[in-house]
Amino acid sequence: MSAPGNKIGKILIIIVVFALGGISGFLIGNHYTRSQHEIGYADAESDSVELASITDGPYVYWEDSGKAIAFYICGGELIRREFQSSDTIKFNGLCHDSTATYKIPVREHSIDNYIFEDVRRIFAVSDVHGEYDYMLDILRGGGVIDESGNWAFGEGHLVINGDIVDRGDKVTECLWFVYALEQEAIEAGGRVHFLLGNHELMVMQGDLRYINRKYSYGITKKSRISYDRLFSTRTEFGRWFRKKNTMLMINGILFVHGGVSHKLIEGYENIGEINEALRNNIALSPFYKVLGEEEAFLYGGMGPLWYRGLISANGYPRVNSEQLHELLDFFGASSFVVGHTLGDSVQSHFGGGVFSIGVYAEDLLSLEALLWEDGVFYRVRGNGERKVIN
Repeated sequence: MSAPGNKIGKILIIIVVFALGGISGFLIGNHYTRSQHEIGYADAESDSVELASITDGPYVYWEDSGKAIAFYICGGELIRREFQSSDTIKFNGLCHDSTATYKIPVREHSIDNYIFEDVRRIFAVSDVHGEYDYMLDILRGGGVIDESGNWAFGEGHLVINGDIVDRGDKVTECLWFVYALEQEAIEAGGRVHFLLGNHELMVMQGDLRYINRKYSYGITKKSRISYDRLFSTRTEFGRWFRKKNTMLMINGILFVHGGVSHKLIEGYENIGEINEALRNNIALSPFYKVLGEEEAFLYGGMGPLWYRGLISANGYPRVNSEQLHELLDFFGASSFVVGHTLGDSVQSHFGGGVFSIGVYAEDLLSLEALLWEDGVFYRVRGNGERKVIN
């Protein structure tokens, strides 16, 4: 799918947008130094949250290749530590996480494969939204981690089907846990796949409507670094996010956060093209309304991060059985697994053609997950109870 208009026209539009933004910033008095603008300082907010009670971090900012700054808000105070390495930055937690060890490669993250075959076990969970304790419960209940939080799933694959961030107050803890678990899984012959959801995209784009007050009144207020800049290309979370896939196929089961619309398959030939298009357009997305058709589509309601039509017709054209089979055939898939559209439990639709795995965790006091093992799908609850679902 190519955007209408020529490239010169797009470049001129971008220049105009940035010029207008710069002028408006000058008029309202937002005079940033180069270093402040690079990190992205936030406006101060009047708070009703006790700053001294907030602890959060670490966030890691890369000054240059091999030199990083880890920083926290710890009991309301900002603390920082510099590290230098040619290979891997290693440090023990500096605050509430003193028992944790962080291992962060200096090199850029690689883009993961998006098609896997002959995987014996798959465990999928979605829409964690900062619910760290619920996440640990469901992973323990499914045998993915042990009581100490270590990888216990052998050569199995864990899929985090988007939306770790926003809403909850332990987003940072969730992210670092998944980050470390990825490394542990590879060492054991397994894999952790963290797919992008619409909320990861929103945070990177600066749409902060759903961040928890802990972050808006904590790290952003104390550091004056806007929350979206904590996920910029100069931070470890930002580097990590920007190498993630949007779609993943394991054993013919296609995982995507939102869904797959017919509009999607009209513009792209395969999963790889879609993943690449999403990654390549993340930086452009704030201007998608003026940059053209592709950007508007990818990040709109019919795109893979937002589309709900595999599950719900609420504002979306819902697929029928015939259309679903056309979509499955296009990708060579047997089933779609989606999050985003939440329900009271993990559910099967269209006789197992679609599985929805996002749930209202706060109402259920638990996340739920989908387990695939030896050709059978199971619904797994936080207490470890499992039930065949088809």
